Amino acid sequence: MKFLFLFCSDPTIDPVAPRVFSLAKDYYSATSTNLTVGGKIVYQAQVNDSQLFFAETRNIASSLYPEIAEELNLQFSDVSMIGLINWHAGSNAPAKIFCAHSTADVSSGTFGPTSGDLLSSTLLSIEAERNKAGLTDFRTFFEASHWSGTIYGRPASELLEVKAPVFDIEIGSYPDDWNHTEAGLVLVRALGGIPAFCNSGRLRAIYLGGVHFEPSATEMIFQNIAIEHHLPNQWLVSGQYDLPGAEVKIIATAKSCSNLPELIVYHAGLKSAYKENAKRAAAILGIPCVSHKQLRAPDWKQTIFTSKE
Repeated sequence: MKFLFLFCSDPTIDPVAPRVFSLAKDYYSATSTNLTVGGKIVYQAQVNDSQLFFAETRNIASSLYPEIAEELNLQFSDVSMIGLINWHAGSNAPAKIFCAHSTADVSSGTFGPTSGDLLSSTLLSIEAERNKAGLTDFRTFFEASHWSGTIYGRPASELLEVKAPVFDIEIGSYPDDWNHTEAGLVLVRALGGIPAFCNSGRLRAIYLGGVHFEPSATEMIFQNIAIEHHLPNQWLVSGQYDLPGAEVKIIATAKSCSNLPELIVYHAGLKSAYKENAKRAAAILGIPCVSHKQLRAPDWKQTIFTSKE
């Protein structure tokens, strides 16, 4: 497998990436290549049967897609995923976290390529390294799908310019967390461990509803369910996913996946109009649609997939 990880080189913009880039190069004894992204040298390292590429960008990569997308698509057409290493912040954001999310502008119905298996494997690798390091004050979270390019005024259509699945992989959410040396090392070590957690037999799902850091979404990841995209309440509302015809957006979510999802899950607290559109999309896709609470039953797989038959 091949992986590309991108790091903003400017510490005045990104308080995490420059330090993690330096740690990653040292930890993996990375060597320079003849490849460049935005004029900056790409480094590589071999970890067992996998190849890791590390590249700097002058700003957050999602703010530069028109400049670098062609280079990424041509030079890294065979990578399994691209990880954007950066920081997490936000009002009322949880402290001392690792998190990762897929790329999407949910409101407009624009969904970047994704692989729930690779996203889940990234989080499971981080969690394993967090436990090994005894970093008990940090937690690992699945974060709702979004695209950081919108913060920089970029149009949502640009997120489709990069063809590989792109995941933001972050440390958050405050200065002490961003500068936490052991947290940076945990993240670095986790990058090389992602392949060990890949599991093609993991059930693939789309999740609708809940909050931005939805506890049940993280619970599903640790339950070995691969969430392809998570569409939280706030963007379902702004995107009017309750209106007739909004099932088209949910179907677009499914079509952005490397492999079509096998299940649509909605948060039990979601209002009925949103649930109905989720069910319509599931019927068109020919897959079950269930409440997240149904996944807590010991025999949920048998019950859900037998009832579908």
